[in-house]
Amino acid sequence: MVIHATLYVKQYPVMIHDRDGEVRDSTKQGTAKVVVQGERITGYTTGMSFYNHSVGLTNDDLKALIA
Repeated sequence: MVIHATLYVKQYPVMIHDRDGEVRDSTKQGTAKVVVQGERITGYTTGMSFYNHSVGLTNDDLKALIA
């Protein structure tokens, strides 16, 4: 699995950051979580601490990761 975080400004990608290593590490540590809507992953977190990160398509996806 390859995870990239891409920042868009006016539909143009301006920064791409590879998150693959962080996701693999958090999966091994058991801290990773995902949010699934239907058959689609709509959010994930590498853990709920200062050094981790979380991504969701909507605020509700982020709320589900916190719950």
